[in-house]
Amino acid sequence: APFGAARASGKKYPGLHLAQRIVKTLLRTDQHVEHTGNHHGRFGRLVQQHLGHQKNAFAHHDGLDDLLRQVDLVAGFERPEKATAQEREHFVTISRTAAFSRQMSLFFKCYINDILSGRFESKPALAVTVVYSGGDDVFLLGAWNDVVEAALRIRQAFTAFSCGALTISAGLALVDDHYPVRLSAAASGDLEDLAKQEPDKDAVCLFESAHCYGWNTFTGRVLGEKKAALEAFFGMRGQERGTAFLYRTLDLLRTAQDPKDGKLQLARYAYLLARLEPPRTSPAFGAYRMFEGKMYRWALNKTDRAELITAIYLHVYENREGDTDGIQQ
Repeated sequence: APFGAARASGKKYPGLHLAQRIVKTLLRTDQHVEHTGNHHGRFGRLVQQHLGHQKNAFAHHDGLDDLLRQVDLVAGFERPEKATAQEREHFVTISRTAAFSRQMSLFFKCYINDILSGRFESKPALAVTVVYSGGDDVFLLGAWNDVVEAALRIRQAFTAFSCGALTISAGLALVDDHYPVRLSAAASGDLEDLAKQEPDKDAVCLFESAHCYGWNTFTGRVLGEKKAALEAFFGMRGQERGTAFLYRTLDLLRTAQDPKDGKLQLARYAYLLARLEPPRTSPAFGAYRMFEGKMYRWALNKTDRAELITAIYLHVYENREGDTDGIQQ
């Protein structure tokens, strides 16, 4: 079962009619994949454009993180210093409210294509299909690594588009190409709801509830710090020994995160790190010592440990070949 799928069964999101519309859209047209008449075959083609692990991802983005905040934006046309209601609300007009709504539709119906195709900021095109985009909602399906990249691009562009006044949250469910689209939409929707429960919203939830972060935390601490450290030490195509180390390390870290009686088995953790140590005369010894220090520090802090677990997931999936799960849930 995909990450997040367990949460999908107890909730219809956001209703059967939307799920039916998504399925019909996928069967009718596709912006990036040649039509074959078989949606499983088309999903498989997206999988073939993956990096590493052969999985698709289904993402739901919602630009209405806080309806009251958008009401405040409209209310921003008010002039509270004026004495009369007529003067205070002189600029609070239907035309300005309609213009605000029109700008939201412009971003999610028009600019979204340039963001995903790479025309925005001259970036590579992504193996992502826009299932539905309108109002303030986006549903995406594609190769899992490109869906993650798409989420980052959309958030960055939306923040610039709204001058930081609005925020966007996202949920990303990892699925295989035979998993029902309706359930995939429900799973990503549930994850997006979890992202909105973060203190400041403006968040992303990947795979399951344990991987929810504010966007700045995800980009800065998970990707920019911990995943970057793994890539620097093991390389983008990590050797077999490094992959085995990460699998064993992941088991220890997840056990330590158990809210009931979780405890880090420090002796085993130290043993695993020691097995990676090169000879002291090796040019790689300095890099190892830096990596070892970071891994100890992150493992001993609950917040850092959770972020490290997510970083390991992403690194392993990027470097794992084949369509079998190397990480058991």
